[in-house]
Amino acid sequence: MNSDEKYDVITCWHSLEHIHEPWIYFDKIRTHLNPDGVLVVALPNYNSTMRKDMG
Repeated sequence: MNSDEKYDVITCWHSLEHIHEPWIYFDKIRTHLNPDGVLVVALPNYNSTMRKDMG
């Protein structure tokens, strides 16, 4: 995200746990969200039923 573009929705799927300094990441995301924009974050859940069923 090196542009000045703004977005209504930014998604982050199963990647946040790999980021060393997430506060820097969130600061950068905030600059690219429209005022009423939404950040949608999905994190893995080790105890989830899907993980238990799929291995």
